[in-house]
Amino acid sequence: MVDDRDAQPQEPPSADDFADAGEVAVEDRHRRLRIAVVLTLVAAIVVFGAVGGRIVTSRETPAPSPRLPARIAVIGSNGSLATMDGHGGSSVTYSAPDVAFSFPTWSPDGTRIAALGNTGSESAVYVFAARADGTAAAPEPAVLYRSAGAPPFYLYWAPDSQKVAFLAQEADAISLQVAPADASAKPAIVRRGAPLYWEWVDPSRVIAHVGLDGSDAFLGEVGLDGTATEPKGLTPGLFRAPAIGGDGAIRAYVGSSADGLDQVVVESRDQKSHHEVSVFGFAALNFDPAGRTLAFVAADRPGMNTSGLPIGPLRVVDPGTGEARTVLDGRVLAFFWAPDGKTIAALRIPDPGDGVASDGSNATLAVARRGPAATAPPPHAEGIDLNLAFVDVASGKARSARSVHLAQTFVYQLLPYFDQYALSHRVWAPDSSSIALPLASDSAATGIFSIPSDGSEPQRIADGELGFWSP
Repeated sequence: MVDDRDAQPQEPPSADDFADAGEVAVEDRHRRLRIAVVLTLVAAIVVFGAVGGRIVTSRETPAPSPRLPARIAVIGSNGSLATMDGHGGSSVTYSAPDVAFSFPTWSPDGTRIAALGNTGSESAVYVFAARADGTAAAPEPAVLYRSAGAPPFYLYWAPDSQKVAFLAQEADAISLQVAPADASAKPAIVRRGAPLYWEWVDPSRVIAHVGLDGSDAFLGEVGLDGTATEPKGLTPGLFRAPAIGGDGAIRAYVGSSADGLDQVVVESRDQKSHHEVSVFGFAALNFDPAGRTLAFVAADRPGMNTSGLPIGPLRVVDPGTGEARTVLDGRVLAFFWAPDGKTIAALRIPDPGDGVASDGSNATLAVARRGPAATAPPPHAEGIDLNLAFVDVASGKARSARSVHLAQTFVYQLLPYFDQYALSHRVWAPDSSSIALPLASDSAATGIFSIPSDGSEPQRIADGELGFWSP
């Protein structure tokens, strides 16, 4: 990975740039890759890593007993961390002296919260025990990692809720590290490399895409010691996150064919079943929570997208047959599966006639280069107007479409990498009734809003920059 933190910033592209993409000739593969690296993959705070472990037969996580009520973790504008119910009530504050928090993520069993924390002189990974009521002060956090020179920038719980994996930006590399959630042992470095995306296969093994798509890239399953656990690595395509489904029995990734074309591949982990769907340029994919259906977004014809981001129609694939069908046309930029697997929330770049402004000043897409310690967005960052639609997967019908003005932290740090964040940070309410998004306006502070999938009016939960639901 090229470190360009000292390079001069460039003006980030606007949504209008994507509207003209179909008129631009497709450049060769290496040219597209260089554009992608410049636009999206060099920012240390938004690239990801690979972790691993031993084989088990199931990815299911036992539910805690008794299960805690659903809560949402909210980051305030000053870096405060609090949890609350879906109406903003029963708030509990989680704190550490002089620490500003960001990107909290719940353990799969809902009993703990991991968050990044910064004091101005050092950064750390904190883990709090989650509290179900608001009557008592939050307990002291466990500190899994602390560094002044190698700040952590992404967190992802293991499926068993016993470990937290994180990425840290070192002087000349990105390191993937994993630590016990109770801080009972020091973090262990699993692997160094850049860029890195991954998905847990089970509590001690992952499938990882490390590097770009050249001869030095790696795509395959690895253990906690960083050793590949497959006899032969897979052939990686343009760099994005792989995915695991079917209770660990199937997987999907962006691969490359013998003639160099990119493909969305869905296969059984033993590779006895294998299907491919051709795509053009970058593709982002994720399984539904049950792992029975794969969704992906990518251009479906040459010249449709030269942005360096996965943009195109939203399609779903049956892993058993490889049959793909389009469930939402247009320039889909990101999507999130509901917990029940019946609905997908999709964010689209507005087309003329949508009733959503798409001028460059109002719809600046945040794909700027940023250093690992950056705390402010690039110049002129004011969020972006997108179209939010809820898609019924079975019928392919979109409903409850509306314009949303997404706040800048979500846009600049999460949106371009939604497929990886969707694995670790939940934006859907556990009952699949609504999605939580940070919305900005000219007249009020940025707030976390619950946006119902049935088309009813959004409800403000709390002031805040980011909000993520418990499982």
